[in-house]
Amino acid sequence: MVLIMCSFIISRCSERKHTSSSTEKNGITEELLRKKLIGKWGSDNIAVFEIKADSIYYMQKDSTYPYQLKGDTFMVRFSPNEIFSIWGKLKVIGDTLQIIDFKSNNFITYGYRVR
Repeated sequence: MVLIMCSFIISRCSERKHTSSSTEKNGITEELLRKKLIGKWGSDNIAVFEIKADSIYYMQKDSTYPYQLKGDTFMVRFSPNEIFSIWGKLKVIGDTLQIIDFKSNNFITYGYRVR
């Protein structure tokens, strides 16, 4: 009985450790990723959108949409009727933003920081 209880406690501790580090992907925490995302992004030095602390602003549409970040998954709500329009997993490497589409892991959209 003691052996069974010890096994259970060890497995629960292991699960807790795994859960607490699940927001950390490739050595980057969700909080650090959020800080890296804030700013204007586009291409050819032309800003297409600006990511703020809790929203994304599209310059061409002059529209702001709420977003959520769960780990390295970026979710944007484009319409009040939608639950979320999911973009996919994000990586920020220097001044380059990579958005990896969930539907096709081979399709990567790139954005570049605009200053």
